[in-house]
Parts: sequence; structure tokens; C-alpha cells
Amino acid sequence: MKFIADFTLGRLARWLRILGQDTIFYNKLDKDMLIRIGKEKGRIILTKDTKLIKRRDIGDHLFITSNRIYDQVKEVVNHYRLGCEDTLFTRCIICNTELIYIERGEIKGMVPDFVFNSKDRFYKCHNCKRIFWEGTHKEKMKRKIEEILSPLSS
Repeated sequence: MKFIADFTLGRLARWLRILGQDTIFYNKLDKDMLIRIGKEKGRIILTKDTKLIKRRDIGDHLFITSNRIYDQVKEVVNHYRLGCEDTLFTRCIICNTELIYIERGEIKGMVPDFVFNSKDRFYKCHNCKRIFWEGTHKEKMKRKIEEILSPLSS
């Protein structure tokens, strides 16, 4: 599935990327352009805009009802029955590009020495050139994802 989030859902776009979902977001995009990109690129529009969902030309969309970010994530995951276990942390959370594994030796001098000396696996975004590694932030995100996606937290 591919998504495009409207200007009010930047945090949702980021969390969907964490889950490995192909989600684009532009914070300055008018409604016509949002619909056009959605249709041309085969993306489902995620929106909180009640006026937008009334338009006949909107195409595939999901109206997000919650104002709380974790509930928004649940709405999308549950509505589309997204299985995210195999796709976690596979996209750049900044630009949505798929991350690639990069050999440790290739990033020497590109990350802090402590990180280089203490981590084994690194991933790079070819688009924005950011480098990612497994740190405490990833463990915190995994726990939050488990909490969000738990059937008991509905």
C-alpha cells in the first residue's frame, strides 16, 4: 500500500514510515495537488479534512477521526489490516526512501566514534544520506509499536 498524508498528518506519516509503510507527506500542498498526486501515484489519501472527503474527485482515501497520534496509527493499521512485523524500520523516517544495509567499514567517520565502536548494523538512506543504527531510541519505538498494535490497547 502507498499513502499520501495531508498537511495535518505529518506525525502520522512519520509513524507509518517507521512501520515501513510507503507514505509521502508535504506540509504545503493544496487539496487539488493532494488529490492529483494521490491519483497519479496510486496513493491512498489520509486526511482529517472534512471538506476534502466531500469532494467527488478525491479517489481512494481514509478519513482519520482521532486527534491522538497513536490512535491515528491504529486507525490506518486496522482499516487496511497492515502487517508491519517484517517492514519495521525499513524506510527513512524523514524522506520515505527505502533504507539499505551498509557495511560498517563504509561509515567510519560518518557517525560518532562511540556509535561506530558499539554498533554492528547500519542503514543508509540514499536520498537524504542519513545513517541509521539500532540504539535505545529504536527499542523505545519497538515497545511503543507493540503497545499501539496490541489488541488490548484498542
